[in-house]
Amino acid sequence: MKGSKRVQNKGSKGSKKGSKSGLQHPTLTKTEKEILHYLTNELLTPKQIATRRKCSKSAIYKHIRNLKKKGAINKNYQRVQNFERTLTPKDRIRLHGLELNIKILYLDDRYKRYRSEKNGIYYHDGNTILLYRNSLEVYLVKSFFGETAQSATRKAFEYINRLLMFLENDLDVILVKARNNNVRLVNAHYSEVGNALAREVNDKSEKIRVYAREDGKLWFMIDNSFNLHEAETVHPETAKVDMEEVVRPFFQDLRDQFLSEGRPVVFSDLKSLVAEILSNQKTFADNLASHVEAVKSLSDMSKDIRSLVGGRKKVKGLDWFYNNISSLEDVFKFENEIKSLSNKEKAELSKWIFSLGA
Repeated sequence: MKGSKRVQNKGSKGSKKGSKSGLQHPTLTKTEKEILHYLTNELLTPKQIATRRKCSKSAIYKHIRNLKKKGAINKNYQRVQNFERTLTPKDRIRLHGLELNIKILYLDDRYKRYRSEKNGIYYHDGNTILLYRNSLEVYLVKSFFGETAQSATRKAFEYINRLLMFLENDLDVILVKARNNNVRLVNAHYSEVGNALAREVNDKSEKIRVYAREDGKLWFMIDNSFNLHEAETVHPETAKVDMEEVVRPFFQDLRDQFLSEGRPVVFSDLKSLVAEILSNQKTFADNLASHVEAVKSLSDMSKDIRSLVGGRKKVKGLDWFYNNISSLEDVFKFENEIKSLSNKEKAELSKWIFSLGA
């Protein structure tokens, strides 16, 4: 309450009181919105903004003070979380929890001094950057919304690119260079916002956690961050693919199925379907084991065929073999002719030969 009174007393005479919830902010002017964008989206310094707008630095600092008074940024020029959120009805995917590991390509004594002064921790735009001797770890607090996982990812990468440019300038290091794969995405969480089943699970205080069969890591969960009722994929290596190819298609099919039956989807439906999926996964795993053995046998057969290929000049093309080989026994009959084929033709012929024995 004291903080609210202070802001109201410092405001202009004609300004209205802030909302009781404290979550809404006074309206920004067009210039203030522009400067907020430069500070938090393009990550420009006040001097760079002054150059861009062709005005004095003192004028920019005046607008920055107003942004601080209105609660749009903090003292470090970082945007206050959830200020002017841009979530639209079409934005069903939220990308968050991003963690990056970046190998520094070049550094000098300035970086070493800065790292020592900051005790190895650097903050910018609400993000935490850990400064190591030859690398950085970046923990982003921002959420990126999109209609699909791909569009949310594109927005995140655009922001990350600007962030890296800012860090290069401020820390006097080189982080991005052509043909260098030194930036690694360590973590990323994709959530489907407003998921109906997630809402029911959260209302009943239930918990859903699904762990990957291949490595035992958590890959799916129901979450209620910011009261958004989210179905979330969190596996460090497959979160994006899981959201695009598993979770969203699954819930869309589920919705279509039960809409056709004229009743809403409930939590018990999900539990029964999960049990069915686990059963299908076991059947698939058993089938996969038998398929692996079959593929191994085909691989051995391929080696045998390659070893039997003789040394005559090529007399006919692939069409000749298609017309004259009708069984695997014929392969031995024409082994010298097969040797005269190119590697590409041998591969095509091998595929066709395998189909004869299928």
